[in-house]
Amino acid sequence: GDVYKRQDLHSLYDLHKKSGKVVTLTAVHPIYKYGLVEMEGDLIMKFDEKPNMKDLINGGFMVFNKKVFDYLSPDKNCILEQEPMRNLAKDNELVGYKHQGFWKSMDTQKDVDELNEIFKKGCKNNGAPWEIWKKNRNNTNILKGIGSDKKLISSNKDGIWNKKDDELNNYDNKGS
Repeated sequence: GDVYKRQDLHSLYDLHKKSGKVVTLTAVHPIYKYGLVEMEGDLIMKFDEKPNMKDLINGGFMVFNKKVFDYLSPDKNCILEQEPMRNLAKDNELVGYKHQGFWKSMDTQKDVDELNEIFKKGCKNNGAPWEIWKKNRNNTNILKGIGSDKKLISSNKDGIWNKKDDELNNYDNKGS
């Protein structure tokens, strides 16, 4: 499925290069969709509303080196997340980057609606957890890089656009 998160891609890539392994994937603690209870008999001893799971899951972002092709089959039924990943793990060629920040699946319409609500709130009050908001002189929401200082990403009635870092500095100096 699809995911939306705030990820430090430089750290993910650095871990991949440092490890020397074939694949590095982002591992995340997802949130249960329901509240958990612990019971003794009929008595609830503990209640935890939608806690983070203790187990890690594949967070959806990966870095590969070219040796990954040694693990793939030309068979049209070869699915990366099945036998190839199991074999990479068995061969100790799979590294996990433990992501601690914002992560949310976008597998259902409900997920998409929730992310759109988070985005709308972020546009109004700097609340979107994956973005670093600023306002430019036209009162347009701009974002300095989504975890990076190298790009400007803006959302407005005309859509989304990118600018290079030197142009961003002009916005920083002339902004409201």
